[in-house]
Amino acid sequence: MSVLVSAGLHALVLLGFNHRAPPPPPVIVDDGPLIQMVMPDIEEEEEKPVETLDDMVEADAPAISVPMLVDVPTIVPVDAFVQPLDFTPVVTVDPNSVRMSAIPVNIARGSGTGEKLGKIFDISQLDRQPQAVFQPAPVFPVDLKSTYSESAVTMEFIINTKGEVLMPRAVASQHRRFEEAAIAGLLKWKFKPGAKGGRPVNTRTQITIKFRVLKD
Repeated sequence: MSVLVSAGLHALVLLGFNHRAPPPPPVIVDDGPLIQMVMPDIEEEEEKPVETLDDMVEADAPAISVPMLVDVPTIVPVDAFVQPLDFTPVVTVDPNSVRMSAIPVNIARGSGTGEKLGKIFDISQLDRQPQAVFQPAPVFPVDLKSTYSESAVTMEFIINTKGEVLMPRAVASQHRRFEEAAIAGLLKWKFKPGAKGGRPVNTRTQITIKFRVLKD
């Protein structure tokens, strides 16, 4: 009897300790739709250009052309001007009482003696201006009296140290047919020469000769 009880206890102990717990139930995974979150790409911010004060001034400034001053002032030499003599005559000619004379061709073209005169001064450079000594009126051309009643010729010439007229030439005229008469009359004139430093000098000057027909 005792032997059966002991055997039953051993069997109970062995069966009780050797029994394993049942495994846990399996986890059921849901096969529903998978939602995936996609993050948008983040663009890098571009650096804005920094506006300077000069850029703002140039943008606001109107497109106006500003005149610039000349760096070097223009100097006009004294020799560029020719001061006319104060003794400019108004020549009044009676065409009925004149005698015409032939005028050599070389008079109208100039005598070409300027290279032998030496230095020639302008009126503005003199201490004493030339003074007329003998000044007969030029002759009004007879063949022009029926066409013109008056005319004017501006002459340029040189007064040498002897008071003689050299190299006369017309620089302006109302009617070119009066130029030869003006040259012929001018060559008869005599002057007291101009002076500089107490000595007579050659002088270049201009004068206007006016021709006018006298009315009876």
